[in-house]
Amino acid sequence: MRILVLQNHWTCPLGVYEDVLAARGDDVTVARLDGGDALPDAAGYDAVVSLGGGQSAYDDHEFPWLADERQLIRDVVRDGTPFWGVCLGAQLLAVALGAALHRGEVPEGGPSEVRLLPTAADDPIFGPEGERFLTFQTHRDTFDLPPGAVLLGSTDLYPHQVFRVGDRVYGLQCHPEITPAIVESWIDGVPHVYEGAHGPDGARIVREAYARDGEAIAERGRVTFGRFLALAERLGA
Repeated sequence: MRILVLQNHWTCPLGVYEDVLAARGDDVTVARLDGGDALPDAAGYDAVVSLGGGQSAYDDHEFPWLADERQLIRDVVRDGTPFWGVCLGAQLLAVALGAALHRGEVPEGGPSEVRLLPTAADDPIFGPEGERFLTFQTHRDTFDLPPGAVLLGSTDLYPHQVFRVGDRVYGLQCHPEITPAIVESWIDGVPHVYEGAHGPDGARIVREAYARDGEAIAERGRVTFGRFLALAERLGA
């Protein structure tokens, strides 16, 4: 398949998703939007992925491509192209489809279990995960669900963690794609997120939790993203 990846920040690459794409042999175009790459035309791609970033989904004045990315996402959903949005990508999806963005009271950071709701039981991506799946959080912004969305997964702090629009569009507030290098770059770059979530010793707490859970998080990330790509392939067949 031809996959378009929108990378919004250098600290938020594909991570373990790259392993899945390489194993499948898909034709992948990565647009480094924070590095000045032009936003591609999504027509002709079999799926679109929008990754995370420290920006807010409305930071158009500082990151002018965000308005165009939201329009691209609207077009992708309208045209029936499978879409996978991670953290900022999920926020951009929600806002593009008419939902409001909010600032949470406290950050959510580090390894986390997302509780899957009964609505996820028959979902082809998350249904096989059972009642919960292990992932990683680094955010404070959150969003309302866009019209027509189905909520699939929640945490106590931020209920809107995983949602689906139609049968091929997904938004994930969490970060299933992380690697050790990504985690270290975030701990070094945004330590306040982990201190806000866990107190002054937040960096140590998150490092220790990730050392324990990182391999399991990566495996769930590979599996769920692989299911999404398989779904996109079936829909395009």
